[in-house]
Amino acid sequence: MANILVVERECEVRELLCNVFESGGHQVILSVSGDGGLFALRADKDIEIVTTNLNLPDQDMDGYEFIRRAKEEFPNIKSVLITGSPLQEEVSVNAFNVGFDRVLFKPFSNRVLLAVIVGLA
Repeated sequence: MANILVVERECEVRELLCNVFESGGHQVILSVSGDGGLFALRADKDIEIVTTNLNLPDQDMDGYEFIRRAKEEFPNIKSVLITGSPLQEEVSVNAFNVGFDRVLFKPFSNRVLLAVIVGLA
């Protein structure tokens, strides 16, 4: 199964994603910020997939910038943007342009989330 880094500022969402991924047999590392996510990627070379949202607590980094920086250092890392934005077309185009592999718009089921992860692993 995959080693997944979850970068999410909201504690409840972070824990929910962790529980879903672990129920699917995946290993999970959690980070609250983009800076923390980059630190985790540098420290753990076994991370295969990153999930993040657009709104991170970092002053100089949103989800797009986080993945741009992550892909710059780790070009083979797979990434999923998870967002509740109503601007699906704009967000999708921007996400793919910076290097995201998949975009999931809320709401979605745990089954869909796990299927996306399995497809990337």
